[in-house]
Amino acid sequence: MSFLNKNFFIKFFIVDIVFFLVFYFTFIFTFPIKEIAKSNKALINQKTGKIIKYKDISLGLDLSINIKNLEIITISENVNTSKKKNNKNNKNKAAIKTDKKVQKPKTLKLIVKSLSIKPKIMDMILSKRTNIDFSAELMDGEINGNFSVVEDKKRINKSKKTKNITRRKLEKNEISLSLESIDLSKISKYLELKLPYSGKLTGDIETVFSTRRGKPVISYLSLELDMKNGKLGPGKVKAVGSYATVDQIKLGNFEIKGKTAKNSSRFKFEPLKIDSSDIEASLDGTITFSRSIMPNLRLKFKFTEQLLKASRKIKTVASLINNMKRKDGSFGVKLTGTLKHLRQRPWKR
Repeated sequence: MSFLNKNFFIKFFIVDIVFFLVFYFTFIFTFPIKEIAKSNKALINQKTGKIIKYKDISLGLDLSINIKNLEIITISENVNTSKKKNNKNNKNKAAIKTDKKVQKPKTLKLIVKSLSIKPKIMDMILSKRTNIDFSAELMDGEINGNFSVVEDKKRINKSKKTKNITRRKLEKNEISLSLESIDLSKISKYLELKLPYSGKLTGDIETVFSTRRGKPVISYLSLELDMKNGKLGPGKVKAVGSYATVDQIKLGNFEIKGKTAKNSSRFKFEPLKIDSSDIEASLDGTITFSRSIMPNLRLKFKFTEQLLKASRKIKTVASLINNMKRKDGSFGVKLTGTLKHLRQRPWKR
């Protein structure tokens, strides 16, 4: 009997495995991933204003979503610059001429060669936690990371007037990124920065944030980044309330490090130093993350004699910001306020 029971359970186990494999592969090959993605294109465009295009999308055997040649497109609005000119010598309405000059909309593309999104199914089932790994090839480099959502402590609000108690669940979002040789010039081009930057960025980023009133509020941030062959410009830099054109400035190789203190939303930089053939610079200070991003930074920089002799534009900018000059011949500036309303003040101490 024992042998028969054992044989029965083995057959039963094999049947279960075969049934599971048939169900699994049927699910993989019949899941309408392309139809779902197609129906979400319009929703993404409506919510973000971005147009999404891709060459192919598929569902992998590990339940990962794989996308090839993804394009995130931003199109600026048409600007009609037409003007009506009246011919004073002829009162006939037919004599009114119209210049049909319409500025063409700009198309900005962020191209992702490949994107793989892999949900961790067992984590979601056992711990009820959203946990997703992802990897992407873009900007001539690679990004690998993880995104997870965990339930934070329940928030209890007590009303003094009505003495009612309301409980609300808070969610905590965690993102970790590993960057490999990301070309920053492509980001600058996509963002249309007045003063573009370039260089290869490698390193790690970790952040924890929650969403309040539809906006992310960062509670933890850690950076360990290496910049190779960094450059600023050519472009426009704000000097004395207006923009001045500058030539390219070589920044060379440097590190960007820092993290928030424990139980604090204040991010502190480790002293950042740049020493290249064009400029010597240092940056320190903090950035506070609350309802808005509030920097409190001190920047000191000095153009080399070699750069001042080679570039008249840099020399002109140096003369415009003479009120920021320090005793040692460098320039100092304090950056405070918010990112939207950034205040610049001379820092001479």
